Amino acid sequence: LNELAVKYFTTQMVKESKILTNEKEIQQLKIGRARTVRYFIVAMSSLVLIIILVILSRFRVRKRSALALEKKNKDLEDVVGKLKMSGILLKKLNADKEALFHMITRDLRQPIRDLLARSEQLAKDYGNIPETGFQEKLDDLRNYSVLIYSIFDNLVNISALQAGKSAPEKGKHNLINILFDSIHNATENLSAQFSFNTLDFKDISLYTDFDLAVKAFNKLFQSLRGAMPDIQYTLSVKRKSSAVHLAFETENAVDFSVYFNKTSLDNLKSATGYEKPYTTDAGMLLLKKLKLDAYYAMECFRLLDIVPCIEKNEGKETMVLKIKQ
Repeated sequence: LNELAVKYFTTQMVKESKILTNEKEIQQLKIGRARTVRYFIVAMSSLVLIIILVILSRFRVRKRSALALEKKNKDLEDVVGKLKMSGILLKKLNADKEALFHMITRDLRQPIRDLLARSEQLAKDYGNIPETGFQEKLDDLRNYSVLIYSIFDNLVNISALQAGKSAPEKGKHNLINILFDSIHNATENLSAQFSFNTLDFKDISLYTDFDLAVKAFNKLFQSLRGAMPDIQYTLSVKRKSSAVHLAFETENAVDFSVYFNKTSLDNLKSATGYEKPYTTDAGMLLLKKLKLDAYYAMECFRLLDIVPCIEKNEGKETMVLKIKQ
């Protein structure tokens, strides 16, 4: 009986040992399978993450490329726009240059010949002309010479402006001083035709080139006076945001179209005062001089950021200069 009992317990222990061994192997298999699944999940997650990163990277590259392309297209459009503006400006400058050369080669050649002929005739007639008549002819000759010189001076100044040789040297200056020097200059006094209330212009300063502004206003005043000698102008000023509006007010109706809407000197038309007949040689020279005065003034205003315009009120025109401060 003891032997049987020992065998039985031995057999049971062997069975239990095998069962425990099997369970341990099963547990190890489960652990290994779980580890494999975990590795697989990690690997797949990494793969998905890599794919997502690649997609995002490509998307960013495409987006950057699209933005760069859009910027290049915009820059190209800007360049094309600037080229168009340059082309328009070049056409204007070429037209102006042709008009200036045309005026020099054709319009001034004959007046200079006339000046020489008058000088020679005056020299021949010297001694045969009464003193009063001689002085009159001498004054006519002098006035004729002054007109020719004024035209040449305008042509030289306009050429310098268009060639960029007269770059503005801007600083802070009082508008009243600019207007005063323009009206009361060394050669002529324009105060009889142009007036303004000094109190209205008090403490109004501009950031501009003083000398160039004085020349521009003086040329404009001379042109207006020569074209419409019977018109009285009252200058008034208004402050508007970052600009000063300088208005030329008149009691009579005046056509200011001569100073606007023309891109070429050759196309510069005449205003009301220019329409009177200039039948003499001196009269034709005066007409050219007045046109050049107006054109030179407008070129100066362009460099000084002064914008001329016409305001209409009840059918009456007023010239206004918009001056940036």
